Amino acid sequence: MKHTFKSFLTTPFVCLILIISIFALPFNANAEAGTLGTETPELSCAFTDANGKSADGNRLQAGTYYVDVVLSGMKAVSIVELTATYDPEYISSLSVLSTYADEHDGMKKGGQKIENNTVSVFQVAESDDASTIDINGTVLVSLSVTVASSCDFADVFAFSKNPSLCFIEASYKDGYEDCYVLDTSVQTTCKTYPMTADASPYYLVTEFDVTGNVTVAKELTGAATTAPASGITVTIKGTDKSTVTAEDGSYSFTGLNIGEYTLVFSGAHTIDREVTLKVERENADYDQITVDNVGICVVDYNKDGKINSTDVALFSKFKTDLNGDGQFDESDTEIFKSFFRQTVAYTQLELK
Repeated sequence: MKHTFKSFLTTPFVCLILIISIFALPFNANAEAGTLGTETPELSCAFTDANGKSADGNRLQAGTYYVDVVLSGMKAVSIVELTATYDPEYISSLSVLSTYADEHDGMKKGGQKIENNTVSVFQVAESDDASTIDINGTVLVSLSVTVASSCDFADVFAFSKNPSLCFIEASYKDGYEDCYVLDTSVQTTCKTYPMTADASPYYLVTEFDVTGNVTVAKELTGAATTAPASGITVTIKGTDKSTVTAEDGSYSFTGLNIGEYTLVFSGAHTIDREVTLKVERENADYDQITVDNVGICVVDYNKDGKINSTDVALFSKFKTDLNGDGQFDESDTEIFKSFFRQTVAYTQLELK
């Protein structure tokens, strides 16, 4: 495609028109001739999951993603052909959603094709001044990609190193043969300059998922045990984020930014508790943070902040399994007695 297109552009008549246009057209700094070879073009991919959340291309899970192919390091382009192959074992479907040419009048589509696990998109600027782009990053192509199983996108999607299939030209004023390519060692009839590509660039995690457990405390300090406390409401103080512990006492929060939070634990029959949660990158396994168990007193049946004779009667009625052994017996009564007529003073707990 490239050679056919360029053979037309290098006919004597077109060359004459181009020479005249160099003097006739106004000077445009963004597409100034002579920039070719002085820039540092890089192709990269940015990922968004089906929920609109940014995703890491190094750790994609099964699902559908919007993948933007971004060009940075250049101020203008005249001809762009991007070709990439993908592994059908991991990428079950791929389609082109939009291109830079769809949104900008100065660039038009030259064609696109998807076949034999290869996608190719060709775009051409409509004037010698070329189409201005953002040197910090412009989306050239947006794809919809369905991933069948977990993978690093760079392992299953690769831009072609063939200069005839994947190249970028900066300005018609630089000539119709010279361009940026991924492999300058490949012999061509034109002069080539290097560009780079990273299909799954480094991703700095900024949001974290936090998981923890709430257990039934059996002493006044609220030391954690192995008995799960289900049905406990866990709230991040000062926010609308709230959840309820499952049968095993587990809870989780998603999308927390780095920072310090106060978690409030409250149940129908609890002496409520607050603990400090610190979300820090160094304590995360990638974007996952697992925090220490939190013990909570669950025998304040009338929620008056103290364990008294009223709670004795209700404890006998509810027969709470305080030690989590699956039955109500004397051992549970002994735990209850440790709270009776005592002041619960939870140990300050900092979760990291």
